[in-house]
Amino acid sequence: MKKLISIIVIITLVSIVAKAEPRAIGIRASYGIEASYQHAFGNSFLEGDLGLFEKDFAVHAMYDFIFASPNWSNGEWNFYAGPGVGMNINNGAHFSICAQIGGDYTFATVPLQLSLDLRPDIVRFGGETTFFKGWYPSLGIRYRF
Repeated sequence: MKKLISIIVIITLVSIVAKAEPRAIGIRASYGIEASYQHAFGNSFLEGDLGLFEKDFAVHAMYDFIFASPNWSNGEWNFYAGPGVGMNINNGAHFSICAQIGGDYTFATVPLQLSLDLRPDIVRFGGETTFFKGWYPSLGIRYRF
């Protein structure tokens, strides 16, 4: 009986969480390419990216706040900015702090999201070497569900 009640509770909670907020999965491309996942929380969203840049393998996690959602067309416009952290792997792991600012458009008729953003990184290599990285605009194409 305990197993049955546990299974019912788990299925109910998973269905509530899965249905509660929109998500998007796709790619983000600039001077490299990343697999991208977004999960919305009201007027903000969490974004996780995993990609290849020249000789680097990179992982980023961003928490973006939507600061404007104009009603310009039938689709959904959002403009966002937020902080994040990252890790670049090239001859060792190098951690970074970053920020992201950009905008996205989700079509009204198909679940397709297009985004354009900037994500500058401050990367720290070993003891004292610090440099800026990532001032390139990135285009994201995601399936929203």
